[in-house]
Amino acid sequence: MKKDFIEIQPILWPRAGICTEESLYFRRDAAKTAYIPGQDALVFQENGTASFDTYFNGFSYAKWKKYTALPALALRLQTRGEFQVTLFGCQYRNGAVVSRVLTTLRLPPEAGESILEFRPDQDYLLCGFTLQALSDDVMFTGGSYGCLWEEEILPPVTIALNICTYHRERFVRTTIHRLRREVWEKENSPLAGHLLGYVTDNGQTLTPQDLGGAPVRLLRQDSKGSAGGFARGQLEILADKEAYGTTHMVFMDDDISFDPQILLRTYWFLRFLREEYREYFLGGDLLRLHEPGSQVESGAQWAAGMVMRTKPDLDLRRLDHLLFHEIEEKVDYQGWWYCCVPLSKDMPFPLPVYFHRDDVDFGLRHKGFLFLNGIGVWHDEFENKPSSVTEYFDFRNRLIINALHCPGFGAKAAVLALVKETLKRLLRYRYREAKLILEGAEDYCKGAEWILSQDRVEQYERLVQKGYHPQPLAACVEGFDLRDYEGNLRHLPLLPKRKRLLRCLLGFLLPAKYTRSVPMFMPSIDCFYRAKRVINYNSAAEQAFVTEKSLSVTLSVTGELLSACIRLLRQYDPVAAEWRSRQKELTSLEFWEKHFDI
Repeated sequence: MKKDFIEIQPILWPRAGICTEESLYFRRDAAKTAYIPGQDALVFQENGTASFDTYFNGFSYAKWKKYTALPALALRLQTRGEFQVTLFGCQYRNGAVVSRVLTTLRLPPEAGESILEFRPDQDYLLCGFTLQALSDDVMFTGGSYGCLWEEEILPPVTIALNICTYHRERFVRTTIHRLRREVWEKENSPLAGHLLGYVTDNGQTLTPQDLGGAPVRLLRQDSKGSAGGFARGQLEILADKEAYGTTHMVFMDDDISFDPQILLRTYWFLRFLREEYREYFLGGDLLRLHEPGSQVESGAQWAAGMVMRTKPDLDLRRLDHLLFHEIEEKVDYQGWWYCCVPLSKDMPFPLPVYFHRDDVDFGLRHKGFLFLNGIGVWHDEFENKPSSVTEYFDFRNRLIINALHCPGFGAKAAVLALVKETLKRLLRYRYREAKLILEGAEDYCKGAEWILSQDRVEQYERLVQKGYHPQPLAACVEGFDLRDYEGNLRHLPLLPKRKRLLRCLLGFLLPAKYTRSVPMFMPSIDCFYRAKRVINYNSAAEQAFVTEKSLSVTLSVTGELLSACIRLLRQYDPVAAEWRSRQKELTSLEFWEKHFDI
């Protein structure tokens, strides 16, 4: 068979509406190298340089070598004018970047295409290249990493997108429009015929017209939460598996921003994947929407309810951070903003916990996770979307997940967790949120069957009403102090944890006299010392709600806490045994078919 150049990782460019942070794509000598937005080209003057060892355009060589059957790596470049190209590999040792030049070549001045072979002699974490112009007005217009290979001998891959949405029509329309333009209607796209779309609309507000004629199945149903939405998509994808030859499914949030090229990278990585790794999940990094180069996490660990983000707060514009990102760490689960999973007839379904932590359980039931530079999505920061109702689901579902996956977490640990979480809210004067946490603990004690009978939109809306409801800042509060807010936003604790807690308890007992302005999302308890009135502000939405110190409410909630602790101490273990005995049933195809009345 003829060996063709397979373009496994095209060079990506900044795109308006997706990401315009140049340093995620290339680093250039600004004095002698100009980027032409919209034309996907760099124009160089003599000795101008540009480097492609970046998040989107570096090549994760060590992972490709370990996990795939990729033959010798090659680089295809499209240039006009005379260039010198340097191919190099990078390692990360003792906190420092170690780079080695692999080869330096001179490209001919004629406009055209050049294919260069990478020949790394070590397992470099990252491979990249640098271009240097040897004359004025030369141009680089693109390229790709790839290999010479017989595509026909690779196993076929077809990916189904599983998107769950609830009243987010604008985001879904944007996602489908991008996919239609970049995949379904793009000439000679390798993904044509190998990418399917399924959108479960829990709000029943989307129409076929919103999808613009894209080959996407629209599944409309009453809200059954995120677990029910993703489970419905999975059920339909499995039903169509034989008809379309579907091999993988991507759980995808409805409100992310992403470059559709990450799906192409996913596709080729899956096709080259070695047999022993084909049951692994391929996750997408979570990046901050308003700080495009900042990473929130790359997978996470579950420590009996404490979420330990993997690779948090990396600056992906920096080469040393990119190399650290390539070093693998233990991962327990991957969030469903972008999570590619292999399909099988007996694969489990999401646990029916309605909302929050369903992805944690799903990940803990599987064995391996992979991440690559350049496969990531942007999402609005979680601190910009605080909601009291999550307090209920986070704690209730935390107990359920621990019952299933953390045998060392027993009744005493559950009570201690309840006391800690409630005390934190009391010290922040978040009395309604403390009560929602207690209600979550009480409802856990009612058992699996009761929870399954209650988890529906009516319960969700009732819980929402019990929480705080932010209002526009100007309309609801007086006395907001921006300087105080910014200081509390950036507050760094100076005292040890125990001394901080003692100081806060002492401040709570002393007379309160201050009005404080604090961030709405997870403010430090230090910010509440001797505060009487607190303005909880969300700067992204310019909304706030006000809380006030109340000794009587504190005593009332403390009484409720004592009652909940006694019940949890008695009921945690029997209820945990019930969840464990029903886990296989509740994550089965038959359960969800009955749930959807199919």
